[in-house]
Amino acid sequence: MSDIRYPELAAQGAKKIEWVRDYMPVLRALEDRYSVEKPFAGMRVAVCVHLEAKTAYLCKVLRAAGAEV
Repeated sequence: MSDIRYPELAAQGAKKIEWVRDYMPVLRALEDRYSVEKPFAGMRVAVCVHLEAKTAYLCKVLRAAGAEV
């Protein structure tokens, strides 16, 4: 059993996250820089916020920076 209530909405959510990636240049720049540097490698980051496309992308940026999210 999945913890995701409506898995059929995944494609729509992915589009929203891609929109954020395209239109939030600061987060995109952080992802570009930190995906190479990996400053959070070996760290675990917990995120407890209202989940929407912006925070989902932030989690992806943290993961690209080496964190376990």
